[in-house]
Amino acid sequence: MFSNKIKNLTQKELASIFNLSQSSIALYEKGIRMPDFKTLAAYASYFNVSTDYLLGLSCEDKTNNTYKAENSDYESFIYLNKNDFQILGKAIEVKTTFPK
Repeated sequence: MFSNKIKNLTQKELASIFNLSQSSIALYEKGIRMPDFKTLAAYASYFNVSTDYLLGLSCEDKTNNTYKAENSDYESFIYLNKNDFQILGKAIEVKTTFPK
């Protein structure tokens, strides 16, 4: 299911971390069995990825989404027109000319 998403841990280590049997981990990796939602959510939380990422429904992990969320304020500048940029430029100029 998501063996390539979980790196650097053995089946035994994963089983210990999540209080599961090693055979359950093996079945998840082979795609024979699916974890329940609680286990899937625990995996996502532990590895800091989305459940969609673990299931192969998304190629983005949470680290990309975190970056987007942290920089979402800057996205509003995309919709500024020429006049807006001129006003913003003057405001920046004033701020840098007369620092506190």
